[in-house]
Amino acid sequence: MIVPSETEVYHVTRELPTHLSAWELPPGWSWGAEGLMAQTRHYQEVIDALGRSLSLVSAPDPAHAPWLESEARHLAHRNHPAIPTTYHYWTSFKESRRGPGYLRRWLPGETLGSHLRRGGSDDTPTTLRIMREVGSALSYLHDSGGVHGAVSPEVVWMAPMARLWLMGWEWAVPAAEIPPGMRPDFRLMPVPNEWSGDAWLPTAASDQWQLAATCFASLTGELPQSAGVPPIHLLRPDTPQAVAAVIDRSLSADPAERFASVASMLRAMELLHPHIARDERAVSRFRREAKLAAQLAHPAIVPIYDWDSRGDVSWYTMELAEGGSVAELVARAGPRALAEIAPQVDFMLSGLAAAHAIGIVHRDLKPENILIDRYRRWRIADFGIAQAAGEERAGTSGTPAFAAPEQLLGEQQDAAVDCFSLAAIVGFALSGKAPFGDRDGRTILARELRGDIEIDLSVYPA
Repeated sequence: MIVPSETEVYHVTRELPTHLSAWELPPGWSWGAEGLMAQTRHYQEVIDALGRSLSLVSAPDPAHAPWLESEARHLAHRNHPAIPTTYHYWTSFKESRRGPGYLRRWLPGETLGSHLRRGGSDDTPTTLRIMREVGSALSYLHDSGGVHGAVSPEVVWMAPMARLWLMGWEWAVPAAEIPPGMRPDFRLMPVPNEWSGDAWLPTAASDQWQLAATCFASLTGELPQSAGVPPIHLLRPDTPQAVAAVIDRSLSADPAERFASVASMLRAMELLHPHIARDERAVSRFRREAKLAAQLAHPAIVPIYDWDSRGDVSWYTMELAEGGSVAELVARAGPRALAEIAPQVDFMLSGLAAAHAIGIVHRDLKPENILIDRYRRWRIADFGIAQAAGEERAGTSGTPAFAAPEQLLGEQQDAAVDCFSLAAIVGFALSGKAPFGDRDGRTILARELRGDIEIDLSVYPA
């Protein structure tokens, strides 16, 4: 197995640890049922006055209070879907009988390490998701001049509904703010070759190696050695060649032989699953999507850079959208304000106008296909069922909850269907609900034809 269970990073605590015993929570708050003890941190569930589960992050060692504050301060300025947000930091005041500690969301689930120990190695799609989501968080961190230094299956948190989080942020503060002599437990993580002896020398290159090692563990159930790592294909022959090549290169013992950065390692490859890649119709549609999107040079449309196919794997390379999708944004942070949405809608309308001007109709706009880049711009992606000028535009198409009536009826379709879908996306973003519900297509069509909108948009000023 990947590592012995007795060396897991997190251990469940059912009672308050000693360092929290004298705390008094604010009025209306209560302690949750359990907590998690790690090497230098404790994570205690607390229930706020609104009934929300939050995580109180504290340091059992009082000498680590400045380190904890540094961690909270740096996390408070991070904004990435895979990085937990800091809500509040309590300094230590005798009068309040609480602090130091900070609040973030409570994360149910388990670590990737626990998941692998429980169920064995994972499949390629799960590993690709780990590579992309954790890699995106690392790339975001590196862009700000930081490094993580402790990436492993034990700090990749797998929440219900397949959400991934990168943890271990106490190690991602500037080295000068970590107490002397403190370092991550090398027994709990893969150690790159350049950390000779007991040296802990985190860099962007070592983060890349540890990310690849985590993906290696996901596919094989074993952490790789620091050097002489066998090609992943020998251990998992079913790994797509393109994926294996990325992991193998990133696991090079010499940092100079790895990718120039985690961002270049990712390159946001859109991979077809091997069994789909053997389907000529699927490959043809995939290639056609890349071709159509590549024709569209507009800042509101996610650009396609390249298309290729080798063996059982087909892919195209697109610009990385670090903020996830609008669907993920609403699920994570709730309905959005009209003032936030309005400029994004104008931006996307200009992109649709550019597509429509050359005869391309998207036909499958939905929150999952609106991606958010590092500048928080909402951009259109996934032209998988788009139609170009001169092509047949009849037949059922789109995702029912966001499709226009003519799409659900299989009638002729033009640019108006994209406008309908975009309006439905706006309604979803404002309310968190699809305007005509999310049941079967027949029910949705009936409601559309009656004008029976499920959400009340009148509360939002024009």
